Amino acid sequence: MSKDLGSQYVQAVSQGDFTKLHDLFSEDIVFLAATQGDSWHAIGWPETQKALNELYPPSERVSEVVRVDHHDVPGRYRISYRLRGHKLEHGPFEYEHQVYYNTEGNKINRLRVLCSGIYEPGQVTG
Repeated sequence: MSKDLGSQYVQAVSQGDFTKLHDLFSEDIVFLAATQGDSWHAIGWPETQKALNELYPPSERVSEVVRVDHHDVPGRYRISYRLRGHKLEHGPFEYEHQVYYNTEGNKINRLRVLCSGIYEPGQVTG
């Protein structure tokens, strides 16, 4: 079930489905994210939704989930994924995220996201 939550998270992110993300998270979700230019810390769904809207802006359209890998570490789960798409103001993009998360019951209650930074598609192999 917990690996399924990670896969559902990637699917919801790639589709821009904030309703699904809300369904995956506990109401008291603790969210941390870092990109090369910004960072977010949020507690609870309303703050997390604001952070997610900045991390995954509406101007960013994902066209493909290039890769997904699961790997559990002691005490939490890890999923990494690469997305490819198009940003209205910048054109084609690709990026990778490393995500560590904890669960309680059938909900994600702690989520940590680290972004590789945006780069042109095709620059990474494997």
